[in-house]
Amino acid sequence: MTTEEELKAYKLQMLKRNRISSVVLGSAAVVSVLFMIYGFTQSIEADKQRFSAIESEKSATIYKEQLEKCESGKK
Repeated sequence: MTTEEELKAYKLQMLKRNRISSVVLGSAAVVSVLFMIYGFTQSIEADKQRFSAIESEKSATIYKEQLEKCESGKK
C-alpha cells in the first residue's frame, strides 16, 4: 500500500467512526429530551395532585368542625 492509499483508508475509517459517534450522541440527546418532557409532565401532574390534596384537607377540616359542633349540641 502506498502512503496515499493508507491516508485515504485512514480518513475513511475516521469518517465511519465520526458517523457512529454522531448517531450515538444524537440518540442520547433525543432520549434525554424525551426524559425531560416526561419529567415535566410528571411535575405538572404532581402539582395537580398536591392542589387536590390541599382542597380535600380543607374540606375534611370543615366537615370535622361541623361534626364536632353537631356532637357537642347533642350532649
